Amino acid sequence: MNETIDVNRDTLKVNWSDTNSDGNSIPVTLSMLSYLRISHKKDLYKPFGSTNGVHIYADNGGAFLKYKINKKFENSEFLCNKLLRYQVTNKLKDNMNMFKMNCLVYALSQTGIFSETEIQSMMCRCFDKYISHKQLEDFGRKFGIKFVVNKWKESKNQWMNITNGKKKFIGSYDEDATVVKLAIYHKHYILDEQIQGISLFAIKNYDAIKKAHPDKDDEWIFSCVEKRKNGSFKSNKAKATIMSHKFVEMMTNDNKEFSFEEQYMMSSSLWDVIKSQI
Repeated sequence: MNETIDVNRDTLKVNWSDTNSDGNSIPVTLSMLSYLRISHKKDLYKPFGSTNGVHIYADNGGAFLKYKINKKFENSEFLCNKLLRYQVTNKLKDNMNMFKMNCLVYALSQTGIFSETEIQSMMCRCFDKYISHKQLEDFGRKFGIKFVVNKWKESKNQWMNITNGKKKFIGSYDEDATVVKLAIYHKHYILDEQIQGISLFAIKNYDAIKKAHPDKDDEWIFSCVEKRKNGSFKSNKAKATIMSHKFVEMMTNDNKEFSFEEQYMMSSSLWDVIKSQI
C-alpha cells in the first residue's frame, strides 16, 4: 500500500490496492473507503502512505453486524427469535428479506411508529449499507427524528452515549420530532430499548441454571434472576430485563466473524433492491 489516493474538489480516485492473505491483488473500492473519514481538509492533498499522510478514522456509522451469535446460544430458538428484531442472525440465507433494508431503516421499521409508506421513503433515501454520522444527522432532519445514540467503544470496552453537546440529540431540530433511541455495536445500528423476560444474570449463569433445571425451556431459564440457598434458581419474568444493546453484545461477544463466502451472497449495495420496487 505505497501508492496514493488522488483527491480534488470534485472527485476521489483510488489508485492503489491491498493484498489479501492468499497473495492475490484486490482493489480497494470506494465502498470500502466509505467506512473512513478524512479528519481535516488540509490533509486532502497529502500522500496516503507518507509519514505526513492523510489522517483517517472510523466514523460513527452503521452497517451489517459481522459477528455471529455465540456458539453457546446459536441453537436457542427463543434467543434467536429475539435477536431477529435487531437484525442479528447466523442464518443469513434464510433471512435474506431482513437485509433488504440497511440496519438503520430496519431498526426504525421495528419501532411500529412509522407507516409502510414512510419506511419505503426511508429505504429510497438510505440505500447504502453504511450510514455515516453526517448521513444520520441529515436523515433525522428529513424525517423529523431526534436520535439518541449509545455506541460500543471497543478501545474502552464499554458503552458510551455519543449524543453530546447542547442539543443532546442527532437529527431534527423540531421540538415535536419523534425521539428514537439507537445503539451502535461494531458499526451496526439497533434499537436501544429494554427487553422484558431476559436477565443478564441468566445469560451469565446459563450453564448452571440449565444443569439445575434440565426440564425447563429457555424462556424460563433466561427469566431467572437469582440463585436460592438450596442451589435452585428463581424465575421472574417481570423482573427479568436487559437493555437491547447489552443483549446483542452478550449474544455475539465471542467475536466470531462470518466468512467471506457467507457474506458474499449479500449485495454490496441495497440500490438494486430499491430499483426493483420502484
